[in-house]
Amino acid sequence: MSLENFVALADVFDVSVDYLLGRSNSRKAEYHQMSEELRLDDETIDLLKAVIEEDEENPPYGRRIEIIDDLLNHPDILSAFGLIRNACNAYELYRVYSGKKVMERKAEDKKREEAEKYLFRYGLKAVDMAVVGNVWITQALALMDRAIREYPAWAVEDYNRRLAEEFGITERDK
Repeated sequence: MSLENFVALADVFDVSVDYLLGRSNSRKAEYHQMSEELRLDDETIDLLKAVIEEDEENPPYGRRIEIIDDLLNHPDILSAFGLIRNACNAYELYRVYSGKKVMERKAEDKKREEAEKYLFRYGLKAVDMAVVGNVWITQALALMDRAIREYPAWAVEDYNRRLAEEFGITERDK
């Protein structure tokens, strides 16, 4: 296929050439870098862009992106992500060790070996790993819940301060 036809095909399907070549998971060329760096799909990027646009059209009250950013940087949320990663490792080991051809699979996967070292350090077995994975997920959800419930307490004061600084709006003016 000629280059011109290939580009035309990309235009017809409204996708990037990189997407057609399998070099990007993002259908849109302008999302390629963001998609690769953040591992977000096009729909999530579209949603975030829409939220940003709505927030920009509605100052001073449009602060959803700042709230998302604050939550993602909250220590409890970061800890929860680590617990979820550990739970995924535990689940993978449980799946492998409860299946057939265990020795073949074990030799293939370095990530599994790293997870195995981490979990076996605590004396866990295949069944234990499934249970521990569930415990880690439960702990992660509790941390996320705490961060979200805690959010209004630490955000309201900051939000009011920003309103006062940027727009001269005080609590009494609301």
